[in-house]
Amino acid sequence: DVQVDASLAQAALRAGRALQEYPDESIETVASRLLVQAALPAGDEAAIQRALQRLFNAQRSDGGWGWWADDDSRPYLSAYVLFAVARARQAGFAYDQSSIERVRDYLLPLTAGPANALASQVDANRRAFMLFALGEAGFADSGRLGALYEQRVKLGYYGRALLALAMAKAQPDDARVVTLVDDVQAAVTMSATGAHWQENERDFDNMFGSTRSTSAVLLMLAQLRPNAAVIPNALRWLLIARQGDWWESTHETAWATAALGAWLAKSGEANAQFTWRVTLNDETLLECDAKSQAEPIAIQARSSGKKPEFFLLPLKFFRSISWWAILMSPHSTYSRWPLSAAPAMGACITPCGCGRICPSSRRRPSIAASWWRASTSAPTAHRSLRRRARRSRLRASARTCACG
Repeated sequence: DVQVDASLAQAALRAGRALQEYPDESIETVASRLLVQAALPAGDEAAIQRALQRLFNAQRSDGGWGWWADDDSRPYLSAYVLFAVARARQAGFAYDQSSIERVRDYLLPLTAGPANALASQVDANRRAFMLFALGEAGFADSGRLGALYEQRVKLGYYGRALLALAMAKAQPDDARVVTLVDDVQAAVTMSATGAHWQENERDFDNMFGSTRSTSAVLLMLAQLRPNAAVIPNALRWLLIARQGDWWESTHETAWATAALGAWLAKSGEANAQFTWRVTLNDETLLECDAKSQAEPIAIQARSSGKKPEFFLLPLKFFRSISWWAILMSPHSTYSRWPLSAAPAMGACITPCGCGRICPSSRRRPSIAASWWRASTSAPTAHRSLRRRARRSRLRASARTCACG
């Protein structure tokens, strides 16, 4: 099947539809869905109201939130919920102010210690995020932001991006914001799939990941430097990083959608007006306007004669089996197939059709298979389960055979 997103808005809408509601969900999942819906150009108002109600019903007596309704409060998760609720308010939705003041009273003491006493990047990043979330809710503290700025060397890229956003919100003409933006933008990693930011240290306590870091930086650039030349490549990397309609987790999906939503609001692409079409051999397969969502189409290509013909297509499949299988070309965009048929996994992919795998082939692997043990709803899989699956990932390569 060929799936066409005519705009970034349609890609964001797909992510919004992917995060479905379930009776028994973690607080992080509910907050992620709220953040996604609040970032969409036309979010589901009923879904936003339900998410707000579920979050406030699960708020702990100390003002924070845990992973589940009966868990102890966690600083990062409490700041994450506050961030999502603040974005919902910015989108025009009301909430109980007393509940927000309670989480403020929970988070402020956690940001009160001297910044030079922060022992690790994990602690520094968490403080940056808490100050950012407080600023989004209207509780910016310029003094604490300035103190953390002096210790910015301890921050990761996403921590510096969030600090820049928080400082710009507290004092828009602050010259230190320019320094932070310059530092983060200079740390970009360019690759064949676009531009992204990869942290130097693993920050599991704050749910780190290249998708989240790239999304936070893109969020910063969209608001503070919308003319940055790196933005199109960062958008391309984010879209390629999707696994179907979503990203690897609900958390990453929420951050990526928030970044896309910020860029859509700044660029005006959500209001774009144009028509597009997909053709194959001069035959129109799809034709639509920018506002409509086209359904995926199936393309069947056949070849006749002795001489093989070839075509190029992105090699990416999803199989609904007990082990979630993903076939994709490793670190490359395209793979070369004969027109006669798409290859079965592990089959020969040369015109001879012998169906053998030849380890002695001198050509590089063109198919990689990765198995992830996860639920049928990939974004809701528990993070620790995904980490175990990643560590125990099996990779198999099919190579072209010598007889081809």
